[in-house]
Order: sequence, then C-alpha cells, then structure tokens
Amino acid sequence: MTLVTAARSQQQRQFSLIAILLLGAGYVAGFYPTLLSLHARWSEFDESYSHGYLVLATALFLVYDKPISMSGIATPFVIRAMNVLTLALASMIWLFFYLAGITVIQQLVLPFLPWCFAGAVWGREAQRAALV
Repeated sequence: MTLVTAARSQQQRQFSLIAILLLGAGYVAGFYPTLLSLHARWSEFDESYSHGYLVLATALFLVYDKPISMSGIATPFVIRAMNVLTLALASMIWLFFYLAGITVIQQLVLPFLPWCFAGAVWGREAQRAALV
C-alpha cells in the first residue's frame, strides 16, 4: 500500500464517519416525534416494553461486533432509482401515520427506513450484508 493509497483510505474512513454522524443526526431530527414516543414507552417500567433500550444496546453491539464488509459493495452514493422509490414510499407511509396520529405504525416503520436508505445509496448488496 502506497502512501497516497493509505492517505486516500484514511480520508474515505473519515468521510464515512462524518456521513454516518450526519445521517444519524438527520434521522433523529426527522423522526423525533416517533423516537420520543418510543422513549416514553421504553421509560415506563410498568409496561412490557421497558426492555427496549436493552434490545437497542444489544443490536448496536452486534453491529459493532460484526462490521459490514463494504468490499463487494458498489461505490458509495450511487443512487438507485428503485431503492429510492422504496425509501420514498416508506417515508410517505411514516408521514401518513404521523399525520393520522397512529403511533404504533410509525414505530414499526422506523427501523425499516435506514435499511431503505442503505439500499438507495449503497444498493441491495449493502441491504443483504446488513441482514446477515
């Protein structure tokens, strides 16, 4: 590995980290009402959903423990039309149920949205890698 290649690889890692942080911030800002309702549900220890933070922490650990290999995946930020339509449809479903005030469906659609976004940006290979 040459010095130029190593520097380029370091830049790509920094760009990926910044992109993930920005996308995460956008996700939290965009779906704040639903995330707030999940927090309210998970914070009540008298309901059966009080283990939500434990499940979230376990899922994040599993993602951290087995990072997705991007080696076989197409170059980042190549928009795929069918996956963008899927992302738009999932977002419209969330918006419809947000406006209708049906919180349960909003919460069910919420985990599907980042998966759709990964497909729109990185393709179906990234979606498959995220599921395995």
